[in-house]
Amino acid sequence: MFSLKELIIFCIITTYSPGPNTLLSMICGMRHGFKKSLSFLSGIYLGFISLNVIVIFLSNIIRDLLPQFDNILKIVGVVYLIYLAYKISFSKKKSVDQNRTFSFKDGFLLQFLNVKVMIYSLTASGAYVLPYFSNPFMLIGFAILMASVPMIANLLWNICGGLLKNVYDRYQKYINLIFSIGLLYAAFKIAMS
Repeated sequence: MFSLKELIIFCIITTYSPGPNTLLSMICGMRHGFKKSLSFLSGIYLGFISLNVIVIFLSNIIRDLLPQFDNILKIVGVVYLIYLAYKISFSKKKSVDQNRTFSFKDGFLLQFLNVKVMIYSLTASGAYVLPYFSNPFMLIGFAILMASVPMIANLLWNICGGLLKNVYDRYQKYINLIFSIGLLYAAFKIAMS
């Protein structure tokens, strides 16, 4: 049975955790402020929507051709979430070039190179959307929803860039552990569905 609540919880857990989008949004906010980051953030959002639409429609086509595709996506998604939880738990600080500015194009293209976003889109659509919906307008609506939840995370990381950096630097180990537990919970819920 479809659960919008579980889909949104999955979206929050997987996309509010540190990753290329959130960390670059935070760095952009720390260095340039919110207004100057809007172009980059807009690129992330539109790129995310575009990738979600492509993933959902291609997944839907493949599902029609290969009925076992849902189970394959579920397995891949669970394994990826466990891997991501492991990587986040044991991640080390990464540095980014302090002179780098980020544009709309950077934000847009980042989505098509960001493995976390691709697997997120495949997992969310395969586990929460495609088993229950096939109407193209509904699928586009879910693609927008699945990009909007993480966009709120990107905005928050950007706006609070300086504050989050200090807190994250100080409590990185504990914050990562909390995100990892959330990802393991999402993997468990998908495996049990």
